[in-house]
Amino acid sequence: AIAISAQGTVNLLSSLPIISGALSIEGPGAHLLRIDGQQQFRIFDVAAVPVAMSHLTIQHGALSGPSENGAGIRSTGDLTLTNVDVLSNTVLNNGAGVYVNGDLQLSNGQLRNNHAATGVGGALSAYGNITISGTHFLNNSSRNDGGAASLLGDVTINGARFEDNACTATLCDGGALFSFSTTRISDSQFLRNVSQDHGGAISAPGTLTITCLLYTS
Repeated sequence: AIAISAQGTVNLLSSLPIISGALSIEGPGAHLLRIDGQQQFRIFDVAAVPVAMSHLTIQHGALSGPSENGAGIRSTGDLTLTNVDVLSNTVLNNGAGVYVNGDLQLSNGQLRNNHAATGVGGALSAYGNITISGTHFLNNSSRNDGGAASLLGDVTINGARFEDNACTATLCDGGALFSFSTTRISDSQFLRNVSQDHGGAISAPGTLTITCLLYTS
């Protein structure tokens, strides 16, 4: 495990090495430590290993390749994020903030101002067993499905807030959330999200169970 006590903004001058072994990274607080890609680099690239991150901010990652995913974090293993803010990342393809091909546990924190220019999941694109609790998705956008999040797998969302997210293509679905498979949503808010086709807030072609949802257009 790596515990970081330093505070401030770390501006990357090159890409970080790929994380190839199981690892836990704990910062001093999302408002105290920011890892900044300076609109030039991916922040974290994770191989097929379990990684946990907490109490830091990942911001301004950017990728220009047409098939690139995950400018903030790209992970092909299981990923746990706790009190992590993911801000202002951009890609052409999928999951500008976070792209996960593995199980995901996302607790608290915010994913804000992330943009997938041609793909899906402006803030988050994930494939696996996905649990989201207490996270705020704000002002994210994608061209295709899932302005904030595009999820494929068994999905549980509790106490989340999706606000002012959008997908922009003519036939895009799920202005906030596109979730394909089994989806359970409880005690969550969907406010002012927009799609151009189905589901201004939520598009869930599989099985959807909702308990206590606040929705406004």
